[in-house]
Amino acid sequence: MNKDNTYNGWRNRSTWLINLWFTPTNASDLEYIKDAVEEKVAALAASNDTVDNFLSDQIDLQAIDWNELTEHLES
Repeated sequence: MNKDNTYNGWRNRSTWLINLWFTPTNASDLEYIKDAVEEKVAALAASNDTVDNFLSDQIDLQAIDWNELTEHLES
């Protein structure tokens, strides 16, 4: 049995969410988005607030496939 691990046609849910929420149109958009998301997650993780810490744990930055997003823009 071959299990399909894609999410709405994207490699995974994290990558799909970037495209869904930000709708990048060029490579510079992706760089800005990547930097902004990484900064926000770092700020949440560094917070003394439990809710912020919980939210930072929910975002899997390593799962986001920036190459797939770039390829999507180029197609």
